[in-house]
Amino acid sequence: MQDEEPYFSEDNIQVLKFHGVYQQDDRDLRAQLKIEGKERHYSMMIRARIPGDVLTSDQYLVFNKLADDYTDYKNMLITTRQTLQLHGILKGDLKTTLKKAGVGEHFA
Repeated sequence: MQDEEPYFSEDNIQVLKFHGVYQQDDRDLRAQLKIEGKERHYSMMIRARIPGDVLTSDQYLVFNKLADDYTDYKNMLITTRQTLQLHGILKGDLKTTLKKAGVGEHFA
C-alpha cells in the first residue's frame, strides 16, 4: 500500500482476497480510457461478513459512514450471503477505511 501506483500487483491481490479486499476497475470507463491511452480506473471493494446474520445498529452506522466518506457511489450493499460490501474505495484510502471499519472489532 506504500507505493504510488493506483493498483496492487497480482501477488498482492491474492493476499488481499484472504482479507476480504478485492481490486476492481471501472468497466464503464475501460474502453474510453484504452482509446485515450490511459490506465484503467482501479478501486477496491471491501467485503465484511455478518456472522449469524445479525447486524447491530452501531455496525450499520459505521459502514454507512464509511460508504459516505470513501466510496465512489456513496452507498454500500447488504447481500443475501451475509456480507456488507463497500465498492469504489481508492487504494490511497484503503488503509484508513479498513482501520475505521474495525472489522476485527465489530465482527469478531
